[in-house]
Amino acid sequence: MHPQASSVNSSVQYTPKINPSPVIIDILQSPCCQRPYDNKSSSSDTESESSTSQKHIFRSSPPTSPPPPINNSDTIRKHTSDARALMHSKFHPYTCQMAPPPLELRFAMKCLGRSSSTDVGFEDVVKGKQKFKRGLLSLSDTVLHKAYVAKLASKNSILTRLSLTETEVDALEKQADLLRTIQAEDKEELSASKQELDSIKEVLIDHGLDPPEHVAYKHAVYANDLIALTIADMQLHQIDISTNSRARSGNVFEQLSEISEDEESVSGSDKYFSDDLVYKDN
Repeated sequence: MHPQASSVNSSVQYTPKINPSPVIIDILQSPCCQRPYDNKSSSSDTESESSTSQKHIFRSSPPTSPPPPINNSDTIRKHTSDARALMHSKFHPYTCQMAPPPLELRFAMKCLGRSSSTDVGFEDVVKGKQKFKRGLLSLSDTVLHKAYVAKLASKNSILTRLSLTETEVDALEKQADLLRTIQAEDKEELSASKQELDSIKEVLIDHGLDPPEHVAYKHAVYANDLIALTIADMQLHQIDISTNSRARSGNVFEQLSEISEDEESVSGSDKYFSDDLVYKDN
């Protein structure tokens, strides 16, 4: 064999062969214009979509069924009936009527129910004169007659207390004069010690208070009874006016004439205590 031919053959055998077809196939099989960072963007998009869907899932409230409809007419009717029952149980309507209102009637009964131990003062009787008269309008003739008799008896009782208080004050003043006389006497002439004088005072002066304090107390009681007497006089006069203004028969006048006879029996003592307390209602 020729030496050149062997060299050619060897060169031909060792020459590498390049097949371009695999490269073309790889290019054709790969996606078009795909870049290395395209995978990151696609993964971030999928993550954002999944997070958004999760947010929508957490924010959405579970479906609930609507509440049953309320019958408004039944509720309002029940509330109105309950409120009306409560109002009738606690409050009473103040209706217009010919008779005096309950407030004036209560004031009249309060004035007639007690004598001197009452919380109705002198100013209340003066300012509430018309209220007292309107309260008397609702009383019957029999009740009005009994009220006059009771008030007259209360007045006589006050007169008796005034007389008793006056005699007690006079006795206290005389006892005080006795004490002053004893103290003025010479102890040696009486031949009495201080202990004997104290025993004489206890026998002659039968009260625990000092004479000046006791006299002041009795004067306060007397002044209180004078106010009670004035109030009773005013109320008697107002009852008399109310009776005379509405009496149509002679029965009430006959009863009052009998009462006036009883009143004349104590007129002397009445004048003695209340000459300056004469009450005139214009």
